[in-house]
Amino acid sequence: MTSIAKFNGKYKKRLGISISILFILFLFIGIFLFRYHNKRLIALIDKEARATLKNVSSQNVITMHTGVEAKKKLLESLAKNIEERNNFEILSIVEDLKVYSKSYGFYNMGIIDKNGICYNTLGEVLDLSQYDYYKNGMKGIDSISESYISEDKQLMLNIFTFPIYKGNNVEMILTATYRSDDFSKILNISSFNGEGESVVIDTSGNFVSNSNKFYNSDFNIFYNLKESNPELYKTVSENISRGGSGYINYSNLNEDYLAYYEPLNINDWYLISYVPNRCVYQNASIIFRGIQLESVLLYITFIAAAGIFILSYNKYQKKFFTLFL
Repeated sequence: MTSIAKFNGKYKKRLGISISILFILFLFIGIFLFRYHNKRLIALIDKEARATLKNVSSQNVITMHTGVEAKKKLLESLAKNIEERNNFEILSIVEDLKVYSKSYGFYNMGIIDKNGICYNTLGEVLDLSQYDYYKNGMKGIDSISESYISEDKQLMLNIFTFPIYKGNNVEMILTATYRSDDFSKILNISSFNGEGESVVIDTSGNFVSNSNKFYNSDFNIFYNLKESNPELYKTVSENISRGGSGYINYSNLNEDYLAYYEPLNINDWYLISYVPNRCVYQNASIIFRGIQLESVLLYITFIAAAGIFILSYNKYQKKFFTLFL
């Protein structure tokens, strides 16, 4: 009887060790598989997020290009009509422009004379002789300006200009001022719960079109990138100078972002579309929590099964032992 008891004790000890080893092995395999699938899941979500951001950005490029070209065509048509007038009386022309300004959603429209003095549909008389868009207009170049702050310091504005000829010489310049914030309404990112945004910059990183919220913030991808990652800044700058496109990971105002940049094919403009990382990986966090919960439940089930097995084994051993008493 003593030998049977010793055998049972020895076997029970070995069984406990075997179960412990099996549990540890099961634990390590589970951790490995969890990390492996997490890594693959993150890579998959990142790939899909980049593809979505790129697709939305490309749609915004088409929308932006179409909108700008439509406005340029309108100005070209109006300029041709003005050139066919019998007189070039500026105030009379400005009065006629009021209808177009309201109908096409411009902030204002106007005429710049040869001296750089602008008369607009808001009744303002402004000296614009120092601006490049006036100088280019007098050379016969139509253009769209970068963002300028309005005279009342309340809005950011972009100015469309188109030369008006008298014979072979530029007589005056037709202007149409557009709210930068309206460009932001055109640039729409519907994915990522609507938290994505787009801005337009030139190849030097200067804003061409941005809303008030960007003007009042410290948002500057190139500056932050140059300070935080000079090598990436150099790569991006060189890529943009060649007309390339690509992705950027950067931080601004304690928020991490994923951004995609590509040429607009308007002047030297670039469109940058960006989205907070927390939105990109929001679904991943939910999935991770689900996997973690499933893993915990699996381990609890394993421990419970092992406990039930040991209890059943002890009960069996007691019954077996009583047979020899």
